[in-house]
Amino acid sequence: MSEDTLPVVERARPEVDPAVRGSRVGRSRVAVDPGVACRSGVRRVCVPVVAPPEHERERAPQAPDEMVSHGFLHTQPEPGPARAVTSRYVPGVGFDPAPHRDPRGNERWIVLGAFVFGLVALVAIVLEDYEPAKLAPVFMLLAWFPLIALHELGHALVAKLLGWEVREMVVGFGAEIARFELRGVPVTLKMYPLAGWVVPVPRTLRGVRWRSALVYLAGPLSELALVAVLGSVVGWETMLSRSDAVAVIAAQGVCIAALIDVVSNLIPRAVQTEHGWSYTDGLGAIRALTKPRAEYAAQVRSVHEEAILDALAGRDVEGTLDACEKAYAALGDDPHLRSTMGAALTELRRETPLDLDGRALPDAVRRRASEAPPPATSTRDFDQD
Repeated sequence: MSEDTLPVVERARPEVDPAVRGSRVGRSRVAVDPGVACRSGVRRVCVPVVAPPEHERERAPQAPDEMVSHGFLHTQPEPGPARAVTSRYVPGVGFDPAPHRDPRGNERWIVLGAFVFGLVALVAIVLEDYEPAKLAPVFMLLAWFPLIALHELGHALVAKLLGWEVREMVVGFGAEIARFELRGVPVTLKMYPLAGWVVPVPRTLRGVRWRSALVYLAGPLSELALVAVLGSVVGWETMLSRSDAVAVIAAQGVCIAALIDVVSNLIPRAVQTEHGWSYTDGLGAIRALTKPRAEYAAQVRSVHEEAILDALAGRDVEGTLDACEKAYAALGDDPHLRSTMGAALTELRRETPLDLDGRALPDAVRRRASEAPPPATSTRDFDQD
């Protein structure tokens, strides 16, 4: 099949900003799995299937198996045979590890443990002689959801400060109860406030390892920052002493909950789930510093390919050209990106004249676009001339 006759197929796009394969950083404890299905509620557009030309296919780098899912995974499946998944699919992101369903498996134990802990704390307050100090477990429970939100907000904020794009932020798991946007980032709140994740997306390989590690560590560091602020406001001597003041007890309860979560997240450990391996922020940061550069390149490549195809689907000529330039600046003359850029510009060239003067594009892409047949002039246009 020639490059000028690339087939056209349907490709799903999300209703909001399309997400691409990114890293899930946070407290999600279920690994994602790649897929091709999509949930309902998406618009469908036709885009060309992009494949490297025949003369480039043998030397085009291939991503490792585990990069088929995500490059910066807080929950990353090990390479191996495909596994059946029951989570719903999020276009461009993968299978949602916090699906619209009740808890199951290990999730039940998490919910049950939290419920029992809260029940025991409340019963102890009721049955025993009341002391203000016994309110500490109550404040710890009440602080849990805000701490999760703060944890995920820390991941998202640092990713933004480092120049990454944040495609999604989720707090909780189970049924969705609210959805809104915060500074252009889709935020979802779910029924059980015991987990969360953020999907940050790098757009360049510049400092990608240490930036990825910082994004992982930002969640626990945000909770440590809260402890430091409360300690400074209340006073460290008061914070570390027994007190009957409810406000001090509340601050102590929040700090205890935050420190427990920080320790549990920074201990480097992996947990095997039904969908693969799940990593804590501590282990994720270590892996971020040691991961092969080729895996990062595969993720950055998918980000720019997605941007090019999105602009092409909307027949946005300037947007497509800008996306091609950004892709070239990020990865240089990458064979996969070169093929995507060539196919996209060839498609546009059939419909409208393209002015590539002054555009930073690979020479091969310029040649391919210039060799494409120009848009046909209708008889009506000819008569008007």
